[in-house]
Amino acid sequence: MNYPILDEIQTICVASNLRKAYKAVQRIYEEAYRDAPVTPVQFSVLVTIARHEAINAGNLAAFLGSDLSTISRNIKALEKRKLVRCCAGEDRRRRQYYLTESGDSAVQASIPCWREAHEKSVAKIGLALWEELRPGIERLAEEAEIA
Repeated sequence: MNYPILDEIQTICVASNLRKAYKAVQRIYEEAYRDAPVTPVQFSVLVTIARHEAINAGNLAAFLGSDLSTISRNIKALEKRKLVRCCAGEDRRRRQYYLTESGDSAVQASIPCWREAHEKSVAKIGLALWEELRPGIERLAEEAEIA
């Protein structure tokens, strides 16, 4: 079966093109973080915790556009490595996550990796185009925080 619309769909589909772009960017970040103390995903989790000083899993998931099971898996790995600690919040059922000194050190040690990956990614896109695309991508990312 061949419909004329199929070529157009494959060419202009937002989801398909963003998925391919994500995979290309993910490879750049994984390469840059090869010798880092944490993975790119763990770095994002640590940065989000550090920015909020104390955050619960639900808010962490919302900020990262992730689901709770993924956040729980990442938090467990970070707790096991003593990069994150958990304390009871005001409501004892809601745990709050904090960066440890080791977690802060891991963030600091990984910032050069992030810079390298970010700069390579922007260079692939082109600075002018990245600056043009970024507001739209940020709007899409905000939708992930709301959902």
